[in-house]
Amino acid sequence: LSAQSFAGRSTVSLELYKYAKKLVEKVQLACFDIEKADLLELLDESSYSKIAVSPRKPVFNFQKCRYCGACAQGCTSKAIQFNRYRPSVYVIEGLCSCCCECIKACTKNGISFKNISCGAIYKSTGNGVNLIGARLEESNPSGIPLINELANQLDQDCMVIADCGPGADFYTEAI
Repeated sequence: LSAQSFAGRSTVSLELYKYAKKLVEKVQLACFDIEKADLLELLDESSYSKIAVSPRKPVFNFQKCRYCGACAQGCTSKAIQFNRYRPSVYVIEGLCSCCCECIKACTKNGISFKNISCGAIYKSTGNGVNLIGARLEESNPSGIPLINELANQLDQDCMVIADCGPGADFYTEAI
């Protein structure tokens, strides 16, 4: 890998990848910084394969909801907030992992789902780099389903060098 093949741009993750490539046969560079996917900019876009990610988002039917709290108890990511005394229930979008456990927990069939587009997974072996990354759609408040799908798409037979975004938010926790 030459610095010129990446337009003079160098990152710590790319340097780790080059070093690991000398030690083991199969290495994958994974870009988990979904809001600012810098590593995806390093390669020619025509060399990528793209997989759209469209998780299911809960939608409440307030005609059926009895504010019992079963959905909040079933929520694995603690994204559902409800108040029995001031009848209200809502989803904190950034925390929702779109697992749909809330739908299973609701005994009144008061929750359905709709598919939402959240971003895409990109894979490439261009320039000799086995790269996988994700790019979050700007209009989507939750990247957790995208991060989960990116993790599912990792090559299990490879050493993975993960490039993660900075900070201590719920994206970093999911990674």
